Amino acid sequence: MALVSISEAARLAGISRTHLYKKYLAEGILSKTQDEQGNSMIDTSEILRVFGKLHGDNSVTGEVNTTLHQDLQSENSAFKAKIEMMELLLQEKEARINDLKDSIKLIGHDQPKKKRFWFF
Repeated sequence: MALVSISEAARLAGISRTHLYKKYLAEGILSKTQDEQGNSMIDTSEILRVFGKLHGDNSVTGEVNTTLHQDLQSENSAFKAKIEMMELLLQEKEARINDLKDSIKLIGHDQPKKKRFWFF
């Protein structure tokens, strides 16, 4: 597996760096190696052996993200269908309003104006 720095190992383990030094490295629970520059490194297989899983591991969150993405896509398509239906209803409503306006105009032209009984 890959070698990571002490800080990265602490992040992957989900604990603080000082806790990793005091509890796991000092007691020999985790073993460390050195790279070509002499930096202390920890193999990720050691972290997996001691802690069981990596907190920075995206395999579980990837599955959750995929499921969430599929749910959002289905919800999005449902909303699109609803919007199309509302647009059709709106067009029908506007056509009905225009028909009623035309009817009112026709009714208004057929009626003669009433004469007032007073003449001022």
